[in-house]
Amino acid sequence: MRGNKMKFNVIACHPYTAKGSYGCNMNCPFCYVPRKRTEKTKDYEFWYGLIPFFKQLTPQVAMGADGEPFMDIEFIKEFSRRCKEIGLIYNVTTNGRLLMNISDEELKDALKSVTLISISWDSYKVKTTRDMANYFKLVQRIKKLTGCQIGCNLLIDVDMKIIPLVRYMFEFVGVHRVFALYPKNSPIIDIHKLIPQYAYLSAVYEHFYVDDLSKQMFENRNYDNWKTTCHRGKGLISVDSEGGVCTCSYAKPYIYLDKPEDIMKLDIPEEEKGRNFCPFLGEKKQEQLLKIEVR
Repeated sequence: MRGNKMKFNVIACHPYTAKGSYGCNMNCPFCYVPRKRTEKTKDYEFWYGLIPFFKQLTPQVAMGADGEPFMDIEFIKEFSRRCKEIGLIYNVTTNGRLLMNISDEELKDALKSVTLISISWDSYKVKTTRDMANYFKLVQRIKKLTGCQIGCNLLIDVDMKIIPLVRYMFEFVGVHRVFALYPKNSPIIDIHKLIPQYAYLSAVYEHFYVDDLSKQMFENRNYDNWKTTCHRGKGLISVDSEGGVCTCSYAKPYIYLDKPEDIMKLDIPEEEKGRNFCPFLGEKKQEQLLKIEVR
């Protein structure tokens, strides 16, 4: 790193934020994080200690947590406050359920230092019209009470009506961004069938985005190139609840941080930049993808 040049576009954080032994208020079947406290779980002081070093390495911190971040709202308030204080963009992803049940005053206070909040939408969390109404109400409250940008993390599935749903999110619910995400820990979806729909949505909505996996599949027009790498080591690192660092949120850590300042000593090994399979999918799913005939 030379001078003030940033080393990473974003650093993803996955602290354990629950006060008990289970890190989430939901049990989504596709979740890929442990959601449990271990003997190696880092305490809050470790995470607070990382913030000044993050400032030297990136303009943006994205928090997903080891479970649901708002299991401890006070931690989110303090962490985001410290980020804002030194000019770090702070983004957080949530299932939103805990925020639906707090008062306007509490909600405003919880998000006052948050730059972007992304609220998950999938067929497990949103099953009824009441679920849809609660999602809509939460977005409206956040827009009214805070200055946060609001994103929808849209986990796609085979039966989803993607165009009407994204239109609903932008034009009725009023989110600022929609992130269409390939599903984790679920059956393979032939995503090339979605190209016409995604192309339309990208043309109509400036802030419609897809994840790296989808982007790679679209650009390659086939699945043969999944012997190559994605964004690994190019602009993102991820720190898990035990201080493990990896170049993809779905890969195993290649090093563990003992103290916050250790992050300044990171050197991404070449094998991490060029791993020969996608950890997002795993080798078995990748083999399934290679058998799909793209038309």
